[in-house]
Amino acid sequence: MFTGVPFRNALKVFSILLVAIMVLSPMTIMAQDESTNACMQAEQDAAMNTNGTLWFAAGCLGGIVGLLVAYAIQPNPPASKLVGKSPTYVATYTDCYRSKAKNIQTHKALLGCGVAAGFYLVYWVVIAAAASST
Repeated sequence: MFTGVPFRNALKVFSILLVAIMVLSPMTIMAQDESTNACMQAEQDAAMNTNGTLWFAAGCLGGIVGLLVAYAIQPNPPASKLVGKSPTYVATYTDCYRSKAKNIQTHKALLGCGVAAGFYLVYWVVIAAAASST
């Protein structure tokens, strides 16, 4: 039935492709897992290392300037977390860490800026009410 030379050549090519797929698939999956783990770890570390109180105070006391500073400053991950890791892990970890930390510091500064604006608004309303009642 299938005994010719073209069939044997096709069978060899198919076998080689099948073996290549079986060997390379786990490597691809492991690389994806490494990136996912690096990003998850980076986000947890950024949440622990970013001082939200400091950025809230910067937003309260600095107003728009504090908010701009929080947005402009690029946080860096601790080097101890990157020692002995693969270049892919380091790149993924660094990107995710910077993104999460910048998000936290900007959010906290915006919150502080909003609280300060609210206090100023209440202050001026109270002053205006006191001035108009006397």
